[in-house]
Amino acid sequence: MISQAQLLHVRGFPLLTAISVFLLVGRNADAQVTASGWKNTRPGVRYVGTDKCVRCHPREHASYLKTTHSVSAAKTDPSKEPESGTYEHPLSGFRYEVERKNGRLVHREIMRDVDGDSLAVTEHAMAYSIGSGTHGKSYLYATGPFLGQSPLTWYQDIGSWEMSPGFDKPYHTSFRRNIRTGCVFCHVGSIDRKDGNPYQFQILETAIGCERCHGPGELHVKQYAENPNAVGVDRTIVNPSKLDRELAEAVCQQCHLQGAGKATVSGQDQWDFRPGLPLIDFHIDYQFRLANEQMRIVGHVEQLQSSECYQKTDTLTCTTCHNPHDPHAGAEKASFYRSVCLECHRDESCGKPRQQRIELADNNCHQCHMPRRETNVTHAALHHHRIGIHATSDDERQIASTGLAPILDISKLPKRERERCAAIAKVGLLRSRPTHQEVQGFGYDATEALIRLKQTGPLDALGDSTVAWLALMQDQRPIAEQIAEEVLKNESRPTLARIEATSMLGQIMFEKGHAKRAAELFRQATGYYRDARDAFYLGLCLNNLGDVKGAIASLNRSLEIDPTQVSAHAALRAIYEATDQPDKAALHQQAQLKKTALLQKLRKD
Repeated sequence: MISQAQLLHVRGFPLLTAISVFLLVGRNADAQVTASGWKNTRPGVRYVGTDKCVRCHPREHASYLKTTHSVSAAKTDPSKEPESGTYEHPLSGFRYEVERKNGRLVHREIMRDVDGDSLAVTEHAMAYSIGSGTHGKSYLYATGPFLGQSPLTWYQDIGSWEMSPGFDKPYHTSFRRNIRTGCVFCHVGSIDRKDGNPYQFQILETAIGCERCHGPGELHVKQYAENPNAVGVDRTIVNPSKLDRELAEAVCQQCHLQGAGKATVSGQDQWDFRPGLPLIDFHIDYQFRLANEQMRIVGHVEQLQSSECYQKTDTLTCTTCHNPHDPHAGAEKASFYRSVCLECHRDESCGKPRQQRIELADNNCHQCHMPRRETNVTHAALHHHRIGIHATSDDERQIASTGLAPILDISKLPKRERERCAAIAKVGLLRSRPTHQEVQGFGYDATEALIRLKQTGPLDALGDSTVAWLALMQDQRPIAEQIAEEVLKNESRPTLARIEATSMLGQIMFEKGHAKRAAELFRQATGYYRDARDAFYLGLCLNNLGDVKGAIASLNRSLEIDPTQVSAHAALRAIYEATDQPDKAALHQQAQLKKTALLQKLRKD
């Protein structure tokens, strides 16, 4: 064990290696249930699916079908999807094609070299569409037990295919973006999480169904099956209208609150949240505001809470304007929104003359006081949810500040938990925006906080794997190895912490020349999730162990996941040269040279 005195300052931030292991859990779940008063908030109560709800609530279901919640995700039906087409991505030079093939909707990527010649073709059949289609649809494909995202999205406002959000850059993730359980949380109704592995899950209910707002229905169905004439207050199913504002808003916020940074509470998962419980008991979203950032597509919560209308009353909330069972449309929608405003304000209170208001915005309050603004997602303009005076087109810009701040009030959480979550959120931002100037200091902040916490008690597995990652990024291999080993020892399920620790430890073992142990770890990692890098290293390990056939298969698997893997071509060339297969070696040498030139160009751009 390394002592506290061995505080290292490496590349600008300190790292301490005094490590101990046991799990720090969040607030007691039973206490949560008692406080809520709703019986179906208990973790053991099962979900039954929207079909069970329809039998007794056909009218409510009919109104639900008019909402975008009912079409938030769907199994891909080629006959109902947008037209086939092509898209030439100007930044990368890649060509994309969408076509119906053998009864399936196929997305295809053609990677072209600097001369415009085809280097690699990747195609996948789309399994799910994500999004209601109001603004657009993104697509997921299945490969084995894993889901990935297509780099192509249909944008309804422009009626064409273009790059998915986050993909519109010279060097992008192509078909390599893995989908985790958290990625689909706001789009599907329920999933089977497969023993805690965030990369392997089954979608049980595609669209956002009844139970995402009302909680699991097992007790409710059972009660009325046994006593159909039951009367009185029904505590077997959450009624959001009976919750106080904080808990009622949590029902909406579980999806409509997405900050720039996020962290799950110790011992919890995003999917553990149930209506009727405080959202902050499960995960925390943080603001990361920069002066040059556009309005986020999911920034409704902090925008609304910054409004005087919200701050000066305890009754204004999401459902004041948005009734999930009565979606207004067209002229009716504008009239309804205006009537809501006039419940507190008078028509004469507006500073603009009536005729000017009519000419400017048809006298609709929200057109001026909640103007439509471009968001950080291409071709998706939404109404700004800060109710107020929006004087300029730049009003949607985020307020410049430093660091992260929780969007919701988390003062009820223990101080230790608040510090842990903030550190994990900062590391998440550092990993997703490694070159962003504003996050460069987050590594120092997170390391300092996590070290301090470990000095006073153990961290949970995710906290430990985060420290291991920080150590690895700072070239502190012994520290990273120690912590990763402890995570594997204490975390038996394939959680995110174990998966990341397995991959990190595999890399360390490979660098130390322990090919057999490294191969075991990378074989585990490639079974946990779909990653070109781990498949590549597994190939190198197998080759070093004399398993040439296995090495070739793993390296080719790496190229299937990531056709830009130049190092995989180099390794295959070396193997084929060593096994006297010059033709195959030459092919990989040629691919290596062409892809190297392409990547140099893309990264320069």
